[in-house]
Amino acid sequence: MSAIDLPDLYSFELHFEDASKTFLESATGTNVFVSGSNEDLTSPRIEVSFDSIEADQTNNHPEFTNHQAIFTTNIITDTFLEQPRMEHFDIVGKVRASLLRGADNWNKMNLPFYDLKFIRQQSSFRETDGDLIRTEMNFEIKFAIRDDAFPS
Repeated sequence: MSAIDLPDLYSFELHFEDASKTFLESATGTNVFVSGSNEDLTSPRIEVSFDSIEADQTNNHPEFTNHQAIFTTNIITDTFLEQPRMEHFDIVGKVRASLLRGADNWNKMNLPFYDLKFIRQQSSFRETDGDLIRTEMNFEIKFAIRDDAFPS
């Protein structure tokens, strides 16, 4: 499947975040908010962002087709709203399981322009602020633009 145009093809953040919103909401039962969302934030929630880092050129294509990125999730719960610590870590575990290397959540159906080559958790960080518990997890991603994704 080819992209409508080059700007659509190179909107990595849009496509990866939207795909993750769909499968993370399904896997966790929790609302997922993509970067730049203007929706009212609820709790519990998962916030996601996708940041492109570096591109590599392949031998058979004039454009950069191999890319590296960081995918960040923030899981936020509120103990004041009777969302206990156990619920928080249940969501954390479900997010990690959804982002395992062997999971098939980012696929040709929800990412028709890209092939996910590699994913691994790089770090996690947890903090509490009053009643809020937040766990941030960062995942390294390597992906390639499919040859048939370039517009004609």
